[in-house]
This record gives sequence, C-alpha cells and structure tokens, in this order.
Amino acid sequence: MTVKTLIVYNALQGAYTGYIRIFWQPFVLSLGISLASIRLLETFSGSSGVLSSVLQLFGGRLSDRFGRKLLCTLGSFFLVLCWLVAAIAFVIHRSFLIIVSYLLWSASVLALPVLDAALADNVKESERSRVYSVVLLANVVPASITGFFAGNLATKSGPVVLLLLASLLEGLGLLLLFKGLRSSPVVLLVKEDFKTVFKDAVKHWRYFSVFTADALSWSISVSLACSTNKKAFFKLPI
Repeated sequence: MTVKTLIVYNALQGAYTGYIRIFWQPFVLSLGISLASIRLLETFSGSSGVLSSVLQLFGGRLSDRFGRKLLCTLGSFFLVLCWLVAAIAFVIHRSFLIIVSYLLWSASVLALPVLDAALADNVKESERSRVYSVVLLANVVPASITGFFAGNLATKSGPVVLLLLASLLEGLGLLLLFKGLRSSPVVLLVKEDFKTVFKDAVKHWRYFSVFTADALSWSISVSLACSTNKKAFFKLPI
C-alpha cells in the first residue's frame, strides 16, 4: 500500500511541477519582483536553496524519531500552503507574500529525504532500483504533459488558476499520504550522530563532489533560464 501511495503521490506532484518549473519565475517577475531578488530568494530559500539544504538534515533525523508519515504529510502540507499563499499574492498584488511562499517551499523539503526513506523501508533491496525507476517515471510523464499544455492556460487565465490547481493537486497528495502511509515506528539498526554522518560524507567526497558540481552549475545558469529567456516574458492577465 505504501509503495502504491508514493507512486500516485509522485504522479500528482508531477502533474503540477511540470509547469511550475517553467512558469514560476516569469510569474514572480510579472508581480514586479526584480531578477536580482529572485536570484537571492532562489539562493537562500525555495526548493534548492541554503535553507532547504539545512532542513533536509533535520528532516531525516526527525523522521527516524517520529516516523515517516508525520514528516511526509507535514512537507506536503507546507507545499499546499506555499501555492495557496502564492495565489493570494497575485490576487491582492502583494509581492511580500512571495517571500512567504519561498520559505514554505523550503520547509516542505523536510519531507524530501523522508519520502525516499519511506520507499526504501517498504521495498526489498533487490527490487529498489526497479521501484525507484517506476516512481521517477510516474513523476516525469505527467510533468512533461502538463508542462506542454499549461502554456495556453497561463496566457489565458494567468498565474492564479495554475497556482490554485497546484495547491489542489498537492492537497489530494496530502490526503493520499495521510490515508496510505503507515505510521509504524522506525527501527534503527545503527545509531549515528551528525559527526559520524559528516565523517562518512568526507570519506566519500569524490562521490558527493559530483552532486556539488551539478548543483553549482544549476544555480549559476539553469535555475534562472526561464526568467532570463525573453520569450518567457509573456503578458499575463493578472
């Protein structure tokens, strides 16, 4: 049940993240926030900023103590609020609410490592590669479809409709996680503290350096591609 729940949840998320990745920054720019401000917000908050990176450390530890279900549902709840607050920002034309959305987006990343852990807890080691591939496919396919078709809807309806749709889809995902995930306690075979984890990370620095380089290149260029592309500055009916 848990594996099916996570597959469907990833499909629901993919249904809106496909267009959020494309239109989020142009949406924010249309509200009057500068490109430099977006760069600052993306660096320190959002889904891949400094704050979200730090929170992931705490998310894993808290899930070991309080269970996977609590952290997964909490992260999803933060995402529901994130897109809802963003929609309100465009309705009342208050750009400061975008900052709140970014912070809620960061808080939702608490659940990111926990979702992977919940999947690993319920899948045999020999089957994990196959199941993870299915989960990834469930996320990518809806994302590619909605990302393609959301363009016309964005130009006709504006950001409010798409952001409310994102909040609705994440809300369905939250309900699914609440109903489908088991709240069984986590049994730790090996007790590790932060110092031990840090030492292990340093030991495998070559492996982690690949991810560091990828994140750095993303932050320098690709993360702002949508906002710097002139074609992305379409006129929105706000």
